[in-house]
Amino acid sequence: MPALTTILMLLAFGGAVVAGLGSGSRSKWLALALVAGALVVVPSVALALDRHVVGEQVQPRYVLPLLPVLVGTALAAPLGRSSVDLRRAQVLVLGIVVVVAHAAALHANIRRYVTGVDVDGLDLGADVEWWWGVGPGPLATWLFGSIAFAVAAACALHLTSLPTADRQARISPGAP
Repeated sequence: MPALTTILMLLAFGGAVVAGLGSGSRSKWLALALVAGALVVVPSVALALDRHVVGEQVQPRYVLPLLPVLVGTALAAPLGRSSVDLRRAQVLVLGIVVVVAHAAALHANIRRYVTGVDVDGLDLGADVEWWWGVGPGPLATWLFGSIAFAVAAACALHLTSLPTADRQARISPGAP
């Protein structure tokens, strides 16, 4: 993945966790401590038991599924509250950061399968080595995928920013 994707997603991840830390309860703090501890303990124990050094055996992809659990736990609302309050600007910045990171990651992934990693540049259609002869080209596929993700992210952020009663009415019309 390009550095742009890594940096932007780390910022989004950190921002979401910090925003979620603004409201908490004893049970939320305990859950956060358990998940954060698992992020450190699981690879440490695996390395210690096999007598390996960092980077030799345990790959990051094995603990990666714990990161969404950490963010979800941080953003979970304490009992008695409907949700963690994020300002519209925070949600907008978070959405833009994730959409740009996705577009960069999708570009890198398509580039890898179209030309390999030996070709650079924004135009995915230049020096194509592996692509079918019919249908949309790699650049059009990237643009469509990036725009589709941006629309999906905008819809999700819009739905989650609605008040709870309004959100329920839009998700299931006709429900009491």
